[in-house]
Parts: sequence; C-alpha cells; structure tokens
Amino acid sequence: MNKMISQKKVGVILSYANLIAKNLVTFIYVPILLRLLGQVEYGLYQMANSMISSLAIFSMGFGSSYVRFYYQVKKEKKEDSSEIAKLNGQYILLFSCMALLVILGGILIIINTDYFFKHSMTMNEKNTLTILFALLTINMAVSFPSSVFECYIVANERFKYQRSLQLIQTFLTPLLTLPLVFIGLKSISIVLVQTVVTVGFLLGNVYYAVAKLKMRFVFKNLNHSLFKEISIFSFYIFLNQIIDQINWELPSFLLGIYKGPKDVAIFSVGNQIKTIFISLSLSLSSIFVPQINSIVSTTNCNKKLTEVMTRVGRLQAIILLFFLGGFVVLGDFFIKVWAGESYQISYYVSLLLIIPMMVPLIQNTGIEIQRAKNMHKFRSIVYFLFAILNILISLYLIPKYGIIGASIGTFITLIVANNFIMNWYYSKKVGLHMKYFWKEVIKIIPSFLLPTVILMIIKKYFQIKSIKYFIVFGLIYSLFSVVLFLLFSAKEEERLILKRYWKKFT
Repeated sequence: MNKMISQKKVGVILSYANLIAKNLVTFIYVPILLRLLGQVEYGLYQMANSMISSLAIFSMGFGSSYVRFYYQVKKEKKEDSSEIAKLNGQYILLFSCMALLVILGGILIIINTDYFFKHSMTMNEKNTLTILFALLTINMAVSFPSSVFECYIVANERFKYQRSLQLIQTFLTPLLTLPLVFIGLKSISIVLVQTVVTVGFLLGNVYYAVAKLKMRFVFKNLNHSLFKEISIFSFYIFLNQIIDQINWELPSFLLGIYKGPKDVAIFSVGNQIKTIFISLSLSLSSIFVPQINSIVSTTNCNKKLTEVMTRVGRLQAIILLFFLGGFVVLGDFFIKVWAGESYQISYYVSLLLIIPMMVPLIQNTGIEIQRAKNMHKFRSIVYFLFAILNILISLYLIPKYGIIGASIGTFITLIVANNFIMNWYYSKKVGLHMKYFWKEVIKIIPSFLLPTVILMIIKKYFQIKSIKYFIVFGLIYSLFSVVLFLLFSAKEEERLILKRYWKKFT
C-alpha cells in the first residue's frame, strides 16, 4: 500500500516536472521551428499532423477502457492471473487490427492529397505533405500496440516509470530534430524523429511490462461476453474521440482547403497555447484514474468520488486560473515576441479556444468517474450532436472569416455542452454533489479575476511594448494574485503544501 502511495506521489511530482519540461521545450522549440521552417512549411507540418491524428479514432475507445476492465477482472477473478492474460490477449489482437486500419486510412489520405488541396497548394507543397502523411501514418500505427503495454503499466500504478519515460521523450524529440532542421530537412525531419522515438518507446514499454511486471498474453478461450461488454463501453469513448477530432482538428483541415498553409500555421499557434492548458489539467487528473476505478469497483461511494473530484478540481482551478489571468494580460505581447508579428491574431484564437474549456478542465476527473461507472454514454451523445453543429458553423464561417471563423464554432458549442449540460448530468444522474464542488471552486476565482481586470484597465494607459514592461506586469500580476489567494481562498492544507515547497527551494 505504502509503495502505491509512493508511486502516486512520485507520479504527481514527475507529472508536473514533465509539464514544466514540455512547456519549456514548447516555448524554446516552437519559435525556432517557426523561424527555420517559415509559415508555409510549419503550416504543412501542422496540417499533416491534424489529418493523420484523425486516424486515432480507429482505437475506437478501447484504450481508455482498459484500466476499468482490468480492475473489474481483478476483482471478480482475484487469484486467477490467466483472466488478466486473456484481457491482455484481447487488447493486443484488437490494437494490432486497428494498426492495420490506420495504415489503410493513411494510404487513402495520401491517394487523395491532390484532390483535397488542388486549389490551395503548389505541387511541391503537396509532395512534402504526401511524405509527411506517410511517416505520420507509420508513427500512428506503431503507437496503437504500444498503448496496450502503457495501459497495463498505468493499471499497475507504475507512475514512476511511465512519467520518467515521458520526461525523456519530451527532451529527446527536439534534441534529435533541431540538428536535422538546421541541415535543411525541414518538416520531414520532425516527423522522422517522432517515428523513431515512438518505435523506441514501444520497445521500452514492452520490456518493462513483460520483463518487470510479468505481463502475459493468452489468445485461447477468450471471454466473448467480456469482449461484448468492452465493445459497448468503448463505443461511446470512440464517439468522444470523433468529437475531439471535429472540435480540434477539423478547423485546421478546413483552413487548409479554403485558405492554405499560412492560415493553418497561425491557427495552430493559438491551438498550441490551448494544448498547454489541457496538459496543465490532465497531468494531475490522470494520476487519479486507478483510484477512481478502485472506489467505483469496491464501494461506489459518491461522497468519496465527489471529494476526489473537488480536491483535484481545486488544484486544477488554482493552476489554470493563474495561467489564464496571466495570459489574458500578457498573451498578446508574448505571442508577438515568441512566434512573430504575423502571428498576433493567434492571441484571440487562443482565448476563443481556452475560455470555454476552463470548466471541463477543472472537472476532467468527472469524465473518469463517468467511465468507471459506465455512465459516459450521455456525454458522448450530447458532445456528438454539438460537434455536428460545430461542423455546420465552421463550414459557414471559415470561408468568410478565416482563422477567427475556425474558432467561433468551437467556442459556442463547448460553452453550451461543457459548462451547462454536463454539470446538470453530474448532479442529477451521476450522483456527484456539484453544489459542494462549485462552492469550493468558486472561492478561488476572485483571487485571479481581480488582478486580471485591474491590470487590463491599466494596460489601456500603459501598453506593454517592451520586455521590461512585460516582466513588471507579470510580477505585479503574480504577486497580487498569489497574495489574494493565500489570504482569502487557500485552504490550510494548500498553504502547508506551498510552505513545504517554499522551504525546499529556499
């Protein structure tokens, strides 16, 4: 038990180390790429990434269901390890078949490259795109079987190994990529390195799961009734993956068709800022997936689940609101310096994508609770309907308003689906005590909202036009918001955590 608690603590520390490393690498790596590749080449890379990532839907939600069924089988069969081996066998067979589907999907995209982009790209651009598609397809296909081994590692709560591997990957990819970009291989080198690293980490996951955790596979007498149950459960996660592809990848694809790679590059910079906010949230909540599944499979106590969701949600809210307020105040100047003058519209794209995501990002443990309870069907259906609405809005707005039009549809649909409908569902159907959740989370908001509003008013009279003003505004915001939080919003345990870390660094 103490070993598992240690794994979780180390996992949380490594999660945030990885998060800091990823964001640090992004802040250094992306502007170098933007300047070395140029808008067109960077836009081609982002477009290829968006299109091939859509093939992730071939996982059909099975990966996200592994931990739940691992705990279910373990609870029902206890000492019978052969049942876990059968579950592993089912998953590896499934994901190997899905990898083949990814390859077929990639071939179809490559064949139709000229048709999709005949009006918005030159022949050289389409040729580069074809090579990117081919390499990314291999990368995606390899990642499918690798995810089975990673899921097994997570189910066994070996966070130390998993997060350490992710940390290595964070630094390894740019370190290998940049020398190749410098010698002129451009966007192709990025994808080439990604593919090599993916294969390397597949081998690492296989070795750790099989040699260290004794992961075994049985392919005979597979449990077909369990497979049926897994398929029904996973279908709605699969539906959710389609929704994510529509909301986050479709705008880039449509911009590529209607406007070309330059607009895709500008949109992708805003989209990357949004991704940073998502990673700020997920790096903490993902650690609690096994605990949530364990509670549901044993006591299914809604009070305990609400307490976990609230504790994690408050921590996520503190981090996300601090960074959101800072980005609202400093983001326009930051993007100008970081990405370049021609990317300033990315600031508004970022805000349109981030703001409607704030509520679900502080509630994403709720998604895991739904899945653990097998109650995620409603969320998937609601999100799917709103994703269709997003397609219709985007098809209408992108030809007229370009980059901003690509953001508005996502903004509208996420506000309604994520913020209102899902909170009603958590409260009325899932059985979580959402009044308690919001009572605890709302206490945090004024500490970050007040400094943001005051500094935005000051900005009207004192524009941030230099690094000196940027640093001054940043320090004022940070000091003001942290002091307000500690005085009026922080719980005693949160003050103690901050005090403990402060002593470590002083």
